Amino acid sequence: MDQYGRILDGHNRVEIAKKHGLEYKTIRRTFKTDAEAQEHVLMLNMARRHLRPHQWGGAFKRLLELKGVKRGSGGDHKSKDRDQTDNVTVCSDQLGVDDRTARRRMAAHDAYEQLPEEAQAKVDAGEASPASELRKIRQKNMREDAAKTAELTGRYSVIGADPPWRYGATTAGGSIAPCMTPRID
Repeated sequence: MDQYGRILDGHNRVEIAKKHGLEYKTIRRTFKTDAEAQEHVLMLNMARRHLRPHQWGGAFKRLLELKGVKRGSGGDHKSKDRDQTDNVTVCSDQLGVDDRTARRRMAAHDAYEQLPEEAQAKVDAGEASPASELRKIRQKNMREDAAKTAELTGRYSVIGADPPWRYGATTAGGSIAPCMTPRID
């Protein structure tokens, strides 16, 4: 609980205890700001295993926003001369997670955000990963684009290009073989 009596962690435990008439203990914490309380809640939840990678990545992105960390900022997290909450590496270290893992999970969240609702539902059900669903959508779009090209021209377009040497040029050992003429079918 925070200083205002808001339950920050353990909502389910409190609900079950009340339902069964059991006593439950609470710890009251004081935070200077609401953002500080939100950081606390995020860090508690991210330390658990109930979040899928894309969900963890979204929570981590939110944590970075609350801390004022710009995404992609790196730097030497061993430095003694700067504030210890100023980059992705330090924030991931505070959670006991390698910064590469944190970045992969943020990328999974970014991929999830790009998905249509039906694909998000598959990911939420655990049937697929955000990256695999995004890859399927991109492949489908590429096939559709190729089919449109085939409809317009009656065949797939092939572009031939000359190599970087000039036709008819010679070398010390003799002439270079004739090259292809650029042609668009």
